[in-house]
Order: sequence, then structure tokens, then C-alpha cells
Amino acid sequence: MLALVERERQIIAGLSTVGLMISAYLWYSQHSASLSMMCTTGCGEVLNSAYGYIAGIPISVLGIVFYLSLLILNSVMPLPTQRKLLLINLTLGVGVLFTIYLRYLEFFRIHKICQWCWGSAVIVFVLAFIRVMAIVNGYRDSGTDREELSL
Repeated sequence: MLALVERERQIIAGLSTVGLMISAYLWYSQHSASLSMMCTTGCGEVLNSAYGYIAGIPISVLGIVFYLSLLILNSVMPLPTQRKLLLINLTLGVGVLFTIYLRYLEFFRIHKICQWCWGSAVIVFVLAFIRVMAIVNGYRDSGTDREELSL
């Protein structure tokens, strides 16, 4: 049976927590009376642009849902490990694609950069890199064969 290496689980939990805090901060800043963002670039313009919402839902809320999903899947979700890994991989895959799309919007549609959004993007890419490396390395630390990892 597949098992997440404990160190990988701790890193995923830590980075997901930081990403959750960034997303919550962006949501709070976007909806507080005084947009008191600690941002030297165009965070307010990015968050309050036409692209800052999808179907009326702030992008920051989608970030909160994304990071909470990873935390739940990584920590407490009572699923068989293979299914859990598949869900984590799918969640991260969607997160990477959506992050690339959001960076495209910043550069080519909004023409402003939000440093907090980029912080979240870096976290998503690092999380995905960790999962890809775990699959490529075949969980050598946990004794799992590569054939079992064809998720």
C-alpha cells in the first residue's frame, strides 16, 4: 500500500497552511473597508479587476478552498492511500493550470502584478514539484515499487 512519506506530508501541510494564510489575507484585504494590503505592486488592481471574481466568487476564496482541500486530503481524509494520492495529484494539477492562467491574466490582461498572488503561485509550483519528485523517485524511502505509482 502506498504511503506518503512523513516528511513530504509535513512539507505539504506547512506550505498549504502558508498558502491558506495568504489567500485568507487577500480575501480579508479585498473585503475590508480599508484596503490595507502590504503590497508595493498592483495587488488592489489585480484583486478588484474584472478577473478578480469567477461567477461572483473572489479568486481568493478559490485559493482558500484549494489550500483547505490539500490540508484535508493530506492530513485527515479517511481514504485508502492510493485514492488520497490521486486526489492530491488531481487537486495540484488543477491548481497549477489555474495558477498559470491567473499569471497570464496578470501579465497580459490586467497589466499589474500582485506580489501576494505570486507568493501563492510559488507555493503551488513547489507543492506540485514535491509530488512529481515523489512519483519520479518511486517512494524509495517508503519501499514502494514504481509500478504501484502509476496514478
